[in-house]
Amino acid sequence: MKPLLLYYVFAHGNDYTRNIYTGTNLSQATLEFNSVNLDSFSDDFGGFATLEQEEYIGVPAEDFELYFDDTSSFTPIGDIEVLHSRTISPANEQSDSLLMNVSIHFSDLYGGTKYHTIELGDKFVQLRLADHSENLLNIDRYGAHDYYLSVVIADKNYTSPQHLDRRSNEKEIYFTSEDSFQHVIETINQTIKQFNHEN
Repeated sequence: MKPLLLYYVFAHGNDYTRNIYTGTNLSQATLEFNSVNLDSFSDDFGGFATLEQEEYIGVPAEDFELYFDDTSSFTPIGDIEVLHSRTISPANEQSDSLLMNVSIHFSDLYGGTKYHTIELGDKFVQLRLADHSENLLNIDRYGAHDYYLSVVIADKNYTSPQHLDRRSNEKEIYFTSEDSFQHVIETINQTIKQFNHEN
């Protein structure tokens, strides 16, 4: 007896698996597999997608398409076979790479990792590099520094910019993976120099 084939498409996250498709149509299953993207997951961290196949036996075969979950008529045999698998990248995978390179650049110049202290004449600037906006309600976020510059490098900013009044001596600027390393560095340096002229 020729085995009956059932197909599954899954999105596998960090600690969960989501069923995208279950059915007997390989063309539809393939289409669903190829359509899996970041929106198919419960978060923005991605994971991987699989197209899997399971063999069944049972009668009548013509009813399998509609009643494959009828355990009294159809029984799975053997192990489920993974036909195809592909990785779905996290939302900020590319921008995280840019952030790391920019952080290394300023760390080599000024020390620090996320926060860097930069001299500007007789003043001091605290430079913050992160993948999300800072909390404006954190009143002690830059202590005794004269100026504060928050730089957000992210394709998706998980802390949306807050619509609160900023102090005159602070700014936040934004970049994504579409920005070049050189552009980010030049813009940060130019913004720091502007503090002297605006305050």
